[in-house]
Amino acid sequence: MAKNIGVSQPVYEDYEHGYKPISFSQLVNIADICDCRIGDLIGEIDDGRDQTSFRQDTRYLRIAGAAQLLGAYSAAPPALRKAILRLVVALANERRERLSRPADPDVHAW
Repeated sequence: MAKNIGVSQPVYEDYEHGYKPISFSQLVNIADICDCRIGDLIGEIDDGRDQTSFRQDTRYLRIAGAAQLLGAYSAAPPALRKAILRLVVALANERRERLSRPADPDVHAW
């Protein structure tokens, strides 16, 4: 498994034993390799805090292509990540704005 996710065996063992935190993108990789869901790997998260925000943040990962996009984003250099984020946010805002306007037969929303 260590080789498949691109880490050394000692680092992977540290992940397994909880000595080293594992990134979310690594969890996505492992779940993909194991053909399972991330929830199957981490089990129920219950540390006494409200998990609503965690569920809201991760619900988008169920959208087709979201995990692949997240993986590509995390592999990009920081400057490119900022540009990608600005672009995607601008596109989403533009789409929301178009959808909130009255229908115009000459304009097609994507």
